Amino acid sequence: MILGLSVRHYKSYNNVNYIPITNQVVNRMSMFVGNNGVGKSSILEALDTFFNGGYWNKTKNEKQDQTFICPLFLVRRTAVEELLNLSSEDKEALDCISSFLFNLEESSNKEFKEFVRIRNAMNISREEYYLIIIGITFKDRNKAYFGSSFDNELKNKINELVPSYNTDRVLNFFRKLYTYIYIPVEAKTNDVLKLEASEMQKLMNKNILETIEKVLKEKKFSSKPKKAMTDLVTIINSTLNDFMDEINDHIQYIDPDYSYKVEDGYKKNLTASDLREHILRAYFSIRTLKKNGKEIFELSSGEQRVALIDIANAFIAKNENKKGMVLLAIDEPEASLHVSKCFSQFKRIEELSKQKNTQVLLTTHWYGAIPTLNNGTLNIIQSGSKAEISSFSLTNYLEKRRDFPDDVDLKSFFELVSTIISSIKSDNTKWLIIEGSDDALYHKRYVGHKVEDLVILPVGGCGNVIKIYEYLFAPFNEKVEKGILRNSKVLCLIDSDVSQRTTQLYSPQIENQLKICRIQNSNTEVTLNKLTVGGDYIPTEIEDCLNPTLFYNALKTTIKNEESRELSEIFDKFGQNTDAITSRVKTEQSLLKPLSLEALDYKDQLLERMSDSHFKVKLANHYFKISEADKDYTPPLFQKVIEYFNT
Repeated sequence: MILGLSVRHYKSYNNVNYIPITNQVVNRMSMFVGNNGVGKSSILEALDTFFNGGYWNKTKNEKQDQTFICPLFLVRRTAVEELLNLSSEDKEALDCISSFLFNLEESSNKEFKEFVRIRNAMNISREEYYLIIIGITFKDRNKAYFGSSFDNELKNKINELVPSYNTDRVLNFFRKLYTYIYIPVEAKTNDVLKLEASEMQKLMNKNILETIEKVLKEKKFSSKPKKAMTDLVTIINSTLNDFMDEINDHIQYIDPDYSYKVEDGYKKNLTASDLREHILRAYFSIRTLKKNGKEIFELSSGEQRVALIDIANAFIAKNENKKGMVLLAIDEPEASLHVSKCFSQFKRIEELSKQKNTQVLLTTHWYGAIPTLNNGTLNIIQSGSKAEISSFSLTNYLEKRRDFPDDVDLKSFFELVSTIISSIKSDNTKWLIIEGSDDALYHKRYVGHKVEDLVILPVGGCGNVIKIYEYLFAPFNEKVEKGILRNSKVLCLIDSDVSQRTTQLYSPQIENQLKICRIQNSNTEVTLNKLTVGGDYIPTEIEDCLNPTLFYNALKTTIKNEESRELSEIFDKFGQNTDAITSRVKTEQSLLKPLSLEALDYKDQLLERMSDSHFKVKLANHYFKISEADKDYTPPLFQKVIEYFNT
């Protein structure tokens, strides 16, 4: 993946700038927000210049020899070594660059201070990953450059280890390893979606492209003079060259100064890749994308934008074995979309970023995406004499929200609420607003297929659920009375945490249209209670409300398949308490039965790991798969949710 970008004199990025792109290995989606003109699109354009030779939009009045673009890559060593034919010298050179960046101290370079902070927070294993900076300059775009801060030092270090090593090889390696697809906001979607378009060819399975070249190069034909076996490309070139010789003979018979000739420096014959491009264009140009019988260009601009993400998703999902990494950069995916469609568009993009070997970069003015996306990095760009970029993980969005600029925090909730209301009015959707991605998986398993037009929205924590409810309360209170939202259904659901969370906003008149509840699970029943203080209160998480046997099996599978040996050994100190009537693990009537007194000393370690958000998502995924075998059973919690929406 691309971890960051060092750039100088590119559009609004004057002087040397380090631009963070992602701050976690697991976050393969990066979102850039900020006012117009702060440099969001410039980041995507600079990468297009580096990878694809796109137009270099140099800052005006700055020196060419000081202008550069240097992406910073984080890539698994095994991936590089499997996909590229590396010599021992290549590996030494990569090791040299990687060690230099791993050892870089915060105090040694002020421009890379943010990089060092993010690198340290990510806790990257240098044995597992290469950390590589490699770029180009405005004056020479095919020569390796390590940035003004490191170029001379790194080249000297590499030369000491591997004398006379050509560092351009490193540049070529990373350009080959990554496929960069850039879709600017002004791009015509219909042109991008043509199968013969360069963007679609980059998404295509390389096996198809290689097969065409193989057929062209395969020696199946005999040449007339020698009767030796040769390939189709050679036959075509030979025939065309003979034809051109005849043409030149004829025109020179009229005047010897005439001739058709190739300029010096240009190739004289066709290659297999030349013919491949023409074959693809001829074959695919007559096959156009349609939806419901309509040509894509006949759809609205917003529908075309949706189609773009759908087709990209389909190609990338189909091509799981694609070699290298796909980098998909989209400028304003919400462009031309009605506000009611923005949520579903961004959820598609989030799913796309989860595909194997795919990283997604996007810019947006739709701040409603911030509380709705659960995986990725949010980069907030603020303008000034020099661009200031703050990076946040969307996984722990709730914890970091206080550090957001005020306008970003306000916009994110207002725009999301606007989307929810617009979607209800235009598409008759129902909304289940919950805390996290793990909650979403459980509700998808039991509720999703039993409630029509249901949107399940995880928003990153209890506080966000309550805040969205409170933002919705005023318009619902007004519109329900007027009959506008009388048929709507929104349920906001939170856990019963150790500390009780409440809201002062409540109206029995709209409870059938907008309701907020906390989950309460005793040994006798599951209830959806109001957010009031007092009365019986038992801390409850959604994991406490599942089928006990299925939950135990999912927990066992998660720990045995995806966790450390140490945690697996701790889990082996417990068995399943078959007398437990709930899936609770934290109480005295726990689903986990200690097999010895010693086991109790380790239970806190097990519970601590089970409370981690990433672990919870993995556990939910395993539960989802295991529970598929019992399609008829629905735990009481989800029965109550279904009942609310269907009555």
